Amino acid sequence: MTNTKTKYLSYFGNLNHQAKIEELHGAHGAIINVIIAFVLVITVASGMRIIENRITNPNSFHPFEAKVAMAAELTNKAEIVDYNPNATNIKPSSALTITLKYKNIGTSTWTKKSVYLKSSTTALKFKHKFWPDPYLPAQLTEATVDPGEIGTFKFALQAPDNFNYYSGEFMLVNNNVLVSGSETTISLNVVSDPANWKPVVVAPAPIIPSAVPTTRHTAKHECL
Repeated sequence: MTNTKTKYLSYFGNLNHQAKIEELHGAHGAIINVIIAFVLVITVASGMRIIENRITNPNSFHPFEAKVAMAAELTNKAEIVDYNPNATNIKPSSALTITLKYKNIGTSTWTKKSVYLKSSTTALKFKHKFWPDPYLPAQLTEATVDPGEIGTFKFALQAPDNFNYYSGEFMLVNNNVLVSGSETTISLNVVSDPANWKPVVVAPAPIIPSAVPTTRHTAKHECL
């Protein structure tokens, strides 16, 4: 009888303990739900305030938006300096060394590992055996070039075999992205004697005036 009573009390004790556990779990879940709802309400309210403020005051200052704008405005721009755009006279199959200098007028910093001089398809006719790659004839000489500083690119050119006037385009790339304003055209004039070469001046053809028809006037005589 005693054992039966003990089992009976133990059974209801377990039920009571289980009920308390379920009650605690329910309370814990309710607290979590309240916290999630509270966070959602704050997030939505903040977003609505930002949208409303943006509509009513489009020129208002937001620190987060300013940081995003500053990151988006990071630019790659360059301008070439100390370069003579005139064609260079050169013998067929001869080589020469070219030095190009660019000023970093953007907001990004150039590094030797990321900034290269790139040749377009028009410049492949000048390919030299010293080029690391047909489309990448030179890399930045300096380790880094900050905005406002000058970057240097030094490389060799090979003149074509035949007499003629040739030109090719080069540009800068930063991580394979074109650096705005860096496009440069290099021209070679392949001749037999570069030192004594003079451009051939072709005289303009004479202008022959067109024939002007003469007007013949016939006198009229009136008989009186």
